[in-house]
Amino acid sequence: MLRRETLALSVRVVRAAKRITQEDIAQENLIDRSVVSNLESGKLHKPELVFHIIDRAGGVQMLDRLMEKIKAIREWFVVQQESQLLYI
Repeated sequence: MLRRETLALSVRVVRAAKRITQEDIAQENLIDRSVVSNLESGKLHKPELVFHIIDRAGGVQMLDRLMEKIKAIREWFVVQQESQLLYI
């Protein structure tokens, strides 16, 4: 079971990755926008709803693409960090 803050983060990450609004998610999932807001703030602990939001946003394939992008950002950051250390 994911912790409440991890569930909240997952909704925010999906929204950012898909560049969609809380209203878009609410409309797609037939829920009120305040429910999405409460999920993102950690006030609402509904793993099944988060599952449906991720599933409708592209599921595992979308998460895999997002992880690849995050890994590329991490690699770039490490190179930049090492470059900074060389100049010190």
